[in-house]
Formats: sequence, structure tokens, C-alpha cells
Amino acid sequence: KIPRLSNFQYVKLTLITFQARGVTTVSALKKEKPSAEDISRLTQEAFLASHSPALDPATNTLTYPVVFLYPEHTLSDFIAAFHEQDTFADHIAEMFGPENRPPWDTQGVYVPEQIEVYFETRPDLDASARGEYYKDWRDGKKKLMRVDPASTLQDVVGSEAFRLVDGVATFFLLSGGNATYAKQFRKSYKN
Repeated sequence: KIPRLSNFQYVKLTLITFQARGVTTVSALKKEKPSAEDISRLTQEAFLASHSPALDPATNTLTYPVVFLYPEHTLSDFIAAFHEQDTFADHIAEMFGPENRPPWDTQGVYVPEQIEVYFETRPDLDASARGEYYKDWRDGKKKLMRVDPASTLQDVVGSEAFRLVDGVATFFLLSGGNATYAKQFRKSYKN
């Protein structure tokens, strides 16, 4: 039987699990370097919120809140609990399968085999976390990183370039069926 954890123990265990999986967390809320007390308070508040990463101590697995952004349509989807062992393809098939066509996809181009998944690198938040001002010439520009839909969420959030911002994993979904928009969007990150 798993003992009941206090809120502090739960937060500490979750942070240890993040560290073991190589998950890098940053905050967009503060621009100056936070104190250890600020980090502790903000982290506890974030973890105790209703939509935050959650650790199942019995299985040592995490679920994350995830946002899918559709820049072409200026829309988004919020997934409250995306299990770290689920693949992007699993969620995309569920959300965009033949029986679940989104009403905003009037051209019918958002189909599982044509959806491209990306995340944005965040050198601006890395600089802020170091207590420095962001300078694109020093820290680098934001980049768009492609995600293999067969990847699990754990694979992606544990990658060196990914940043979990305020406890939420955010991804851009583009349709290869609208190659013109997808190409233009990707190009905006190369300038």
C-alpha cells in the first residue's frame, strides 16, 4: 500500500521525478531571477492547482497539462492529463480521426497522417532563469523543433531543447495538407 503524501512530499517527489527524467522547467511569470523562497512558493502553488503535472506514486508515472496550438486557425485545445507514455499519434488519432472531425477544419486537411507537431525553444526564458536579460544575439533566437508523432510525451519533455513553461507543455500542430501555410509558419522561425 502506498502511504499518503503531504503536499510538500508530493511536490518534492514530483520535482525529483522531473530531474530524473531530464525535464527542464521555466516560468514566464517573472523576468528577474527569483529567490529560492519564490521558487518554492510558486512551485507549490503550481503543483497544487487543478491543472498541473501530476505524479502517480504507485506507478511512478506523470501526466502533464498540454496545449495544442493551431496557429493557422488561431485556436487551441487543452488536454488536462496527457500521460507521459502516450504518443502524440495516439492523441492526434483520437482528436482528428474520421469520427472526430473538428468543425473549424473546413478544408479537411487536419488528418492524422498529415499533422506535423512542433515545439518552440525558449532561450528568452532560459536567460531569465539565469537572472539575465534576453539578448537574441547572445542567447539565440527561438527555434521550431519538429516532434515525431510516434514519440511519447516523456521523450519530448525530457529532451534538452524542450522547456515545460509554468507546468504546461505547449505544441504547435500544422497540417502538411496546407503546405503553403505550414512552410510560411516554419520560415518565420528562420528569420
